[in-house]
Amino acid sequence: MRFKNAGITMLTSSKTGKAKKCVIIPIEDNDLLINEHGVSINLIGFPYDGKEMQTHLIKQSFTKEKRDAMTEEEKRALPILGCVWKPKEYTPEVSDTYSAPQQFSENGSVQGAIDDLPF
Repeated sequence: MRFKNAGITMLTSSKTGKAKKCVIIPIEDNDLLINEHGVSINLIGFPYDGKEMQTHLIKQSFTKEKRDAMTEEEKRALPILGCVWKPKEYTPEVSDTYSAPQQFSENGSVQGAIDDLPF
Protein backbone atom coordinates (compact mmCIF):
# COMPACT_ATOMS: atom_id res chain seq x y z
CA MET A 1 0.00 0.00 0.00
CA ARG A 2 1.25 3.45 -0.78
CA PHE A 3 0.64 5.88 2.04
CA LYS A 4 -0.11 9.51 1.18
CA ASN A 5 2.65 11.98 2.05
CA ALA A 6 4.71 9.29 3.80
CA GLY A 7 8.44 9.67 4.16
CA ILE A 8 11.55 7.93 5.42
CA THR A 9 13.96 9.47 7.89
CA MET A 10 16.71 8.44 10.28
CA LEU A 11 15.89 8.74 13.97
CA THR A 12 18.48 8.42 16.73
CA SER A 13 17.60 6.73 20.00
CA SER A 14 18.24 8.92 23.04
CA LYS A 15 18.96 5.77 25.09
CA THR A 16 21.34 3.85 22.82
CA GLY A 17 22.52 6.59 20.46
CA LYS A 18 21.91 4.27 17.49
CA ALA A 19 20.20 5.61 14.38
CA LYS A 20 17.42 3.63 12.71
CA LYS A 21 15.62 4.13 9.43
CA CYS A 22 11.96 4.98 10.18
CA VAL A 23 8.77 5.51 8.21
CA ILE A 24 6.73 8.64 8.90
CA ILE A 25 3.04 8.22 7.98
CA PRO A 26 0.63 11.15 8.38
CA ILE A 27 -2.36 9.81 10.32
CA GLU A 28 -5.08 12.08 8.93
CA ASP A 29 -3.88 11.87 5.31
CA ASN A 30 -4.11 8.07 5.43
CA ASP A 31 -7.26 7.64 7.55
CA LEU A 32 -5.43 5.72 10.25
CA LEU A 33 -7.12 5.10 13.59
CA ILE A 34 -5.65 5.80 17.01
CA ASN A 35 -6.98 4.01 20.08
CA GLU A 36 -5.72 2.52 23.33
CA HIS A 37 -4.14 -0.38 21.40
CA GLY A 38 -2.06 1.84 19.10
CA VAL A 39 -2.40 2.89 15.47
CA SER A 40 -4.42 0.72 13.08
CA ILE A 41 -6.16 0.72 9.74
CA ASN A 42 -9.69 -0.52 9.01
CA LEU A 43 -9.86 -3.13 6.27
CA ILE A 44 -12.78 -4.62 4.35
CA GLY A 45 -13.07 -7.69 2.14
CA PHE A 46 -14.97 -7.66 -1.15
CA PRO A 47 -16.12 -10.95 -2.71
CA TYR A 48 -13.94 -11.84 -5.69
CA ASP A 49 -14.39 -14.61 -8.24
CA GLY A 50 -11.46 -13.74 -10.52
CA LYS A 51 -9.11 -16.53 -9.49
CA GLU A 52 -9.91 -20.06 -8.45
CA MET A 53 -8.38 -19.99 -4.94
CA GLN A 54 -9.07 -16.33 -4.02
CA THR A 55 -12.37 -15.54 -2.32
CA HIS A 56 -12.06 -11.84 -1.37
CA LEU A 57 -9.98 -8.74 -2.13
CA ILE A 58 -8.86 -6.61 0.81
CA LYS A 59 -9.04 -2.81 0.67
CA GLN A 60 -9.01 0.02 3.20
CA SER A 61 -12.40 0.76 4.74
CA PHE A 62 -13.66 4.33 5.20
CA THR A 63 -16.51 5.99 7.05
CA LYS A 64 -19.74 6.34 5.08
CA GLU A 65 -19.27 10.12 4.93
CA LYS A 66 -15.72 9.82 3.53
CA ARG A 67 -16.72 7.14 1.03
CA ASP A 68 -19.75 9.16 -0.18
CA ALA A 69 -17.48 12.18 -0.69
CA MET A 70 -15.17 10.20 -3.01
CA THR A 71 -15.63 10.19 -6.75
CA GLU A 72 -15.98 6.87 -8.57
CA GLU A 73 -12.49 7.41 -9.97
CA GLU A 74 -11.05 7.84 -6.45
CA LYS A 75 -12.83 4.69 -5.25
CA ARG A 76 -11.45 2.66 -8.19
CA ALA A 77 -7.97 4.05 -7.56
CA LEU A 78 -7.85 2.70 -3.99
CA PRO A 79 -5.13 0.06 -3.86
CA ILE A 80 -5.83 -3.63 -3.29
CA LEU A 81 -3.93 -4.51 -0.13
CA GLY A 82 -4.24 -8.28 -0.41
CA CYS A 83 -6.61 -11.17 -0.81
CA VAL A 84 -8.14 -14.06 1.11
CA TRP A 85 -7.37 -17.56 -0.10
CA LYS A 86 -9.43 -20.71 0.28
CA PRO A 87 -7.76 -23.11 2.69
CA LYS A 88 -6.07 -26.04 1.02
CA GLU A 89 -7.89 -29.32 1.42
CA TYR A 90 -5.90 -31.95 3.24
CA THR A 91 -6.66 -35.62 3.48
CA PRO A 92 -4.65 -37.31 6.24
CA GLU A 93 -2.40 -40.14 5.16
CA VAL A 94 -2.92 -43.57 6.67
CA SER A 95 0.45 -43.21 8.41
CA ASP A 96 -0.49 -39.87 10.07
CA THR A 97 -0.90 -40.22 13.81
CA TYR A 98 -2.25 -37.81 16.37
CA SER A 99 -1.86 -37.88 20.13
CA ALA A 100 -2.97 -35.82 23.09
CA PRO A 101 -0.56 -33.04 24.15
CA GLN A 102 1.92 -34.31 26.70
CA GLN A 103 2.89 -32.74 30.04
CA PHE A 104 6.66 -32.73 30.63
CA SER A 105 8.53 -32.34 33.89
CA GLU A 106 11.50 -30.00 34.35
CA ASN A 107 13.95 -32.81 33.56
CA GLY A 108 12.11 -33.61 30.30
CA SER A 109 10.37 -36.84 31.28
CA VAL A 110 6.76 -37.32 30.20
CA GLN A 111 4.27 -36.95 33.07
CA GLY A 112 1.14 -37.83 31.11
CA ALA A 113 -1.43 -36.19 28.85
CA ILE A 114 -2.60 -32.63 29.49
CA ASP A 115 -6.23 -32.76 30.54
CA ASP A 116 -6.97 -29.48 32.29
CA LEU A 117 -9.51 -28.01 29.91
CA PRO A 118 -12.00 -25.65 31.61
CA PHE A 119 -15.05 -27.37 30.06
